[in-house]
Amino acid sequence: MSFNLRVEGIVGSVIFREKNIIDWNEYKINILNNLNNINFNEKIDDYISSGKSLQLTTRQRMRRILYNSIVLNNNIFIEVGYDSYN
Repeated sequence: MSFNLRVEGIVGSVIFREKNIIDWNEYKINILNNLNNINFNEKIDDYISSGKSLQLTTRQRMRRILYNSIVLNNNIFIEVGYDSYN
């Protein structure tokens, strides 16, 4: 499995872990804290940090991951019309 796919899986699982929270502010804070505290040395075998920013994936793929993980969470957002969420 490629490095990018492993990182995408880790990011998705970090967000999915908070899916049962129903308060948007708590949900948002927990996700940001979890993303900031990911230790790739523990999650990925043979990971060596370069000390630079980690380029995860393209913006389009990351948007899809975030959309699928956050906006489609029915505990937080309710679809009120086609592609219209509250």
